[in-house]
Amino acid sequence: MPNEAFEKFKKEMAARGLAIRGKIGEGGMGSVYEAFDEALDRRAAVKLMRGDACSESWRERFRREAKFAARVVHPGVAQVYQAGELENLLYYVMEYVDGGALSSFLKKALFIKTHAGDAAELLRAGYLKQPDPGAPYFLRDLIAPPFGDPDYLARVDDLIASIADILEAVHSLDSVHRDIKPSNIMITADGRVKLVDFGLVKQSVDRDITQANHFVGTFDYMAPEQFGGKGSKISPAVDIYSLGVVYYEMAALVKPFEGDDPASLIGAVTSKEPADPREYNPEISAARAGIILKCLKKNPSDRFANARELARAVRDLKKNVSEGIMSDIKNFFFGLFSSQGFDNSAPPPVARVEANKPTAGENFENGKTLSSGGLNAPLAAAGRSKVSRALLEEAREEYFKNFVTDAVREKLNQSFDLDPANVDALLLFFLFLNHGIITRTEFNAKLKLSREGESSLDSREKLILDAIIAFYSDDDVKSASSAGFRYINLYPDDLLMTVFVCLAEMMQGNFTQALQCCDKVLSRRRDFLLMHLIKADIYATTGDIDRSVEIGKELIARYPENTNHKFLLLQNYIVYGRLDEAEKMISQMTSDGEESYQKASYYMCRGMIKESVVETRKLIALETNPLFKSYHYYRLYRICEFAGESEKAAEHLQMANKLSPGHDFKDFSRISEEIKNIAPVKTAFENISHDCLAAAFEHAKKICFKTLDPLTHVKLSLLSETAYYHLEQRGAEILSCEKAVIYSDYHFKPYPVTKNMVCLDSVPISPFISYKGDIYDAALKKFSSPNGNYYALIDYKPPQKNGEFMFFMAQFEPSEFKPDEKTKIFKFTTGEKPNSNGSFTGIVISFPADLKAVYVSCPPDEICERNSRIFYYYTKFLFCGRKFVVEIGLAHQK
Repeated sequence: MPNEAFEKFKKEMAARGLAIRGKIGEGGMGSVYEAFDEALDRRAAVKLMRGDACSESWRERFRREAKFAARVVHPGVAQVYQAGELENLLYYVMEYVDGGALSSFLKKALFIKTHAGDAAELLRAGYLKQPDPGAPYFLRDLIAPPFGDPDYLARVDDLIASIADILEAVHSLDSVHRDIKPSNIMITADGRVKLVDFGLVKQSVDRDITQANHFVGTFDYMAPEQFGGKGSKISPAVDIYSLGVVYYEMAALVKPFEGDDPASLIGAVTSKEPADPREYNPEISAARAGIILKCLKKNPSDRFANARELARAVRDLKKNVSEGIMSDIKNFFFGLFSSQGFDNSAPPPVARVEANKPTAGENFENGKTLSSGGLNAPLAAAGRSKVSRALLEEAREEYFKNFVTDAVREKLNQSFDLDPANVDALLLFFLFLNHGIITRTEFNAKLKLSREGESSLDSREKLILDAIIAFYSDDDVKSASSAGFRYINLYPDDLLMTVFVCLAEMMQGNFTQALQCCDKVLSRRRDFLLMHLIKADIYATTGDIDRSVEIGKELIARYPENTNHKFLLLQNYIVYGRLDEAEKMISQMTSDGEESYQKASYYMCRGMIKESVVETRKLIALETNPLFKSYHYYRLYRICEFAGESEKAAEHLQMANKLSPGHDFKDFSRISEEIKNIAPVKTAFENISHDCLAAAFEHAKKICFKTLDPLTHVKLSLLSETAYYHLEQRGAEILSCEKAVIYSDYHFKPYPVTKNMVCLDSVPISPFISYKGDIYDAALKKFSSPNGNYYALIDYKPPQKNGEFMFFMAQFEPSEFKPDEKTKIFKFTTGEKPNSNGSFTGIVISFPADLKAVYVSCPPDEICERNSRIFYYYTKFLFCGRKFVVEIGLAHQK
C-alpha cells in the first residue's frame, strides 16, 4: 500500500487511541499488524486491506469477513472491536491472538517423522530444539515423532472436539466457513483454540461473490460437493468433511487423499475411498477411525448431522477408553479359559487407494454420475481450461503487485495442473525459475507436459513455447530474445513476455535494452514491483550502485510492508561493502528469518562467525526445498571449515550431500587436491613466456581455492580472477608492461554450464583460452558505468560439468609507461569492476631480477625468484566496485 496513505492511517488511528506497531502477518487480502489500545491497556490486531489495489468483489469479501466475525459469539473466534475505512484502506480491529497455527506443528511433525533417524544429530547441531514442557502441546518443538507420546491421540481428540464446538457456533448463524485447514486453526499461548479467516464464509442469504467456475477453498481439505459445480449445495457438512481431513492428518500424519496434480486429487476425493487411518498409525482405535471415516463420507447426509454431534462422538472416546480397560481385563481371563480363545482384534484395514493421474485422452465428463454420492464430475476439459485461465489471471495480478508469494505459487500450480497446455502459466513458471523460486527439476517436468500438448497450441501460444525452449532447452538466449520481441510486436499487452525479454537481454549483457524493457513495463504498470527490482539490479550490476540504492529507498518509502526490495537493497549494501548502512537496515528489521541470507553474509563480512552460523541455521529451518536446503548446509560446511570446526563441518557436508546426492558437494581436502593436480597446457602470449604464465597460474589456483571462503557472497558459482603484470626493461627509463588475466571458476550446480559472464577493464587482444588449450567464443558488450567497463559472455565448449574447475585466460592491451616524474613510482590497479558478488582477487607482478624494489606501498603476501625474475604475489578480498592499488618503485641493482 502507498506509504503516504498508510502513514496517514497510522496517524489517524493513533489519534483514536490505537498505536499500530509492526506487521505480524500477511494474507491474500491484506496485512495484519500488531497494535496497542491505550485506553483499554490491551494488545490488538489490525487487519488492513489494500483498498486502492483490489477489486470491489474482494473489498466486499473483506467487509463480509469483518461483519461475520463480529457476529460470532464464541471464545474460539477472535472478537472484532471495530471496522471501517480510512484513506481508502479497509480495516478492522480485533482481538490479538498470541500463539501459532496448527500447520506449524504439522510441519514439525512431518519433518521429524521423515528425519527420525537423524534426530540426535540434528538436535546436537542445533537444528532441533528441546521442547518447552510449559508451552501448550501443539506449540512445542519436537525431537521425536508424536506417535511415541501415549497421550498424543487424546490431545488430538480434545483439539478436534474444540474446533467442532466453534463450528457449531458458526453453523448456528446459518453459515459455512468453507476453508477449515490447519493454517486457519490457531493455538494460543495459553493453549486455547481459535478459528480464523472468515473470508470465504457463506451465509444462506448471501449471493456468492466468488467467480463462476472458481473453486472456493483449499483443494486438500475440500469436500466432494465443493467440486461439483455451480449447482452443488454447500451446507455445514462441508466443514464437517474438512475437519475430518484435519483429524485424519493429525492422527495419521498423512492426508486421506493425495494426487500428482489437482485433477487427480479431485478425482480421488470425488470417487475413491480413503484408506483406514490405522494403516498409518496402528495406535488409532477402531472407534476413532470410524469417526474420522464418517466425516469423510462422499454423501453429505452420511456424515455427522452437525458439529455438535461430532464433538460428542469424539468426547465419548474418553468414556469408551475407561470402559474398554475393564472389557480388556474380562477378555484376557476369558481367553485363558476358552478353548477357542477370544478374538478382539480390529478389523483389517482397507486397501490404500492412491489418486491416479488421468491417462492421455481421459477426461471427466459433464453429467457423468459417480458411484458415491451421485455427484456431477468436477470439471470437463473445457471447464478445466476456463478455471485454469481464471487462476492464472489471479496469479499474474498478485505477481505484478507483490512479486512471488505463497498465493501466487498456489494459484499458478493449480492453473497449470488443471491445464498443462497453458503455456502462459509455463511462462510465469520460467520466470520463477530465473528468480530461483523453483528448481530446474520442477521446471523440466512442467516443460515436458507442455511439449506433449504442443499440437493443440495456436500460433500465439506456439511463439511463447518456442521462446522458452530457445532460452532454456537450446541455451540460445539470442534467439529467445528475438522470438520474444516478435511476440511483443504482435501482442504488446502481454507484460510478462516483456519481462522475459528483459531477462534475455540481461543474460547477453545488453543492459541498455534491458532498461528499456523495464521502463516500457513500468509505463503501463507502475505497481509492478519486480520491474523496479530488476531495474535496481541492472544499475548495481553495471556499477551504478547509487542509482540502485536510490530505487531501493524509494520502494521502501512507497511499499513499506513489502520485503523483496528491502532484501535487494540490503544485499547491495553488503556486496558493495557499505556495511554501516547494512547494519542500520538490519537493526530495523524484524527477526522473522526471511532476511537471514543477507544477515549471514553481513556477519561474515564483520568476522562474526557465530552470528553467521545462527542465521544460516534459520535459513535451513525455513527452507522446504531440499535442493536449496543443501546449498545452505554446504555454506555452513564452508563456514565451520574455515573456522577450524572440522567435526561440525563434516556433519553439515554429510547433510548437504544427503539432501542433494546429485551435487557431490566436495570437502576442502578433496578440492585442494584436485586443484593442485590441474596443469595448463603450454601457452604463451606475446612477450609473456609460458614459464611466467605458469607462475601466475599457480597463484590463480590458490585464488580459486580461496573463493570457497564463505566471505564470498555466492551460492552456485565461484568465479575469481588473477591479474598478471609482466614488466620488461626497454631502456634506461622505460619499462614495458604486458597484462594477462587468469579466470578461475568452480561450479557445483547439478547440471552443465555453457556460458559465463566476466567483467573486463578493457578489450582483450587475444582470444579467451582454457587451461586445456580450448579457444572460447566470447561476445563483448560495452556498458555505461562510472568506470566504462565491458562484459564478455563466454561460451564454455565443452560445457563445464558439475564439480569441475574451469580456468581460462586472455591477454589485454599492453602499455608503455614511465614512472611518475617526481616519485619514480609505478602504479598497478585491479578491481573497480561491478560484479554480482564480492570475491577474492589476485595480483602477480614480475620484473627482471636485475631490478630491485626500492619502494612498495603494500608488502606482498609472498615473494619468490624464478628464472631470473622476481614475483610479487597478492591475495585480496574486494567488495564490488572496490579497487586494489599497488605502487612500486624500481631501480637497478648496484
